[in-house]
Amino acid sequence: MQSRPTAPQTVPLRIAGWQIGIGMAGALVWAIVAGMREALAALVGGGIGAGLTLIFALYAFRRRGEDPRSAVFALFQGAAVKLASAAIVFGLSAKYFPEYYIALLSTFVPGLTGYWMALLWFRPDGK
Repeated sequence: MQSRPTAPQTVPLRIAGWQIGIGMAGALVWAIVAGMREALAALVGGGIGAGLTLIFALYAFRRRGEDPRSAVFALFQGAAVKLASAAIVFGLSAKYFPEYYIALLSTFVPGLTGYWMALLWFRPDGK
């Protein structure tokens, strides 16, 4: 079975979808095991991962059809904005969820596997 090539611009949306799904599954587990506050923190962790992915995508793919130098600059700009946003969001989450930080990280860290899933969706050779 051959898979259709995926446009690079749609990959971040699929990654964010996986990250939200992981966050929701983790929140369900935390709700059953520990309670609703831990579940909320877990949901926030998944949301952070998805939000950072979408922030990167907004910057990285906003310039289409331009010269390669501009495209590389957009990728670096997206990475820089994502890193700054991550610092702010994790700082705020440490302030508002200090006793539930493990639950938050328990969905954020597995959500990073969404990036590895993208390797299955996009093949540069189009096969």
